[in-house]
Amino acid sequence: MPRAKAPALDACLPSDTTPTTALEIAAFLLGSTRHAYVVNDFDLFASYFDLPHKVATFEEARVVATRDDLRAIFTELRAHMTLVGALDIKWRVVSARWVTDRRITYTFTWQYVLPGYALSDEVVGNFNAHYADAKWRIGDGNYATTIEPVARAFKAAAS
Repeated sequence: MPRAKAPALDACLPSDTTPTTALEIAAFLLGSTRHAYVVNDFDLFASYFDLPHKVATFEEARVVATRDDLRAIFTELRAHMTLVGALDIKWRVVSARWVTDRRITYTFTWQYVLPGYALSDEVVGNFNAHYADAKWRIGDGNYATTIEPVARAFKAAAS
């Protein structure tokens, strides 16, 4: 069975290509969720996640069961972004690989930034994503961090 291809990139992302490699798909998902954070568009952000969605840090694991849970995380991280004065989020894919023809796993870093200036430490994360219903979606996520705003955001989820 050939590997699933992602649909054309959303209009919000400047590209005329369709991601086909695990690395391109990971970059597409990070770029899409980054854009949603920056423009404060929860509905766009939520469209890239499966629910329930498992998230974990060094301290705890949580199940984000509902859109309200996901919104609580989004709202808390947006509030922190505003508090530190960040204008953007810098994402970087470290590695990505195919698990099956419809699943990838990828490691990434992210941090809040101003042009040319980091406002937070880098957070390392790992997502598992899969292709279903003609779209790539993020499933489980792990974050190698003890940074309080991230922990607070995950605790904001009711589950």
